[in-house]
Amino acid sequence: MVAGLERDKTSENSIDIKVMIGIWISGMEYKENANQVEDAVKLANVYPNIVQVISCGNEIIGLPGSDIFVCDKSKIIGYLNDMKQRTNVPVTINDIYFEWTDDYYRDVVDVLDFITIHIYRQWPNITLENTLAYINEVIHDLQQKFPHKEIVIGETSWTTSKNSGQFGPVADESSQMQFYEACQQWSATS
Repeated sequence: MVAGLERDKTSENSIDIKVMIGIWISGMEYKENANQVEDAVKLANVYPNIVQVISCGNEIIGLPGSDIFVCDKSKIIGYLNDMKQRTNVPVTINDIYFEWTDDYYRDVVDVLDFITIHIYRQWPNITLENTLAYINEVIHDLQQKFPHKEIVIGETSWTTSKNSGQFGPVADESSQMQFYEACQQWSATS
């Protein structure tokens, strides 16, 4: 999986690439998790000008019952601390924003260099007109709860099609474009 570590071709070709390595942590495959952590550490150390962040999982605390859900938070903290000790890059976890509000995960948040949230308006059924206010509210709430942590939006979007009617009355490409343009303006001024 970590083939080709011997040479950094991006600098050879003057390609300015920066990445967040996302490792696939599973609540069922602890040996594979250790391999994922090891690969991320190697990549971060071999490519320090490219690897900017390691994300230790994607929605691993927000989906109980799924194969990626990690119920043992001491394992998560162990992975994070291991990467922090063996690399010079920040570590985070990408998860649904409301999971970070659960006090059960406060000690996980303490280990993170910053909090990466996924925030979608469809789950709470927020209208297009109120989406940016909703995003601002969520970020404000997290900043109040964790005043010393930077909050980064890892995922957000507007759905282009209805999914059994669960995402409200407007789900189309035109609305997605309005959302995108509003988010771009919001991020430039926030």
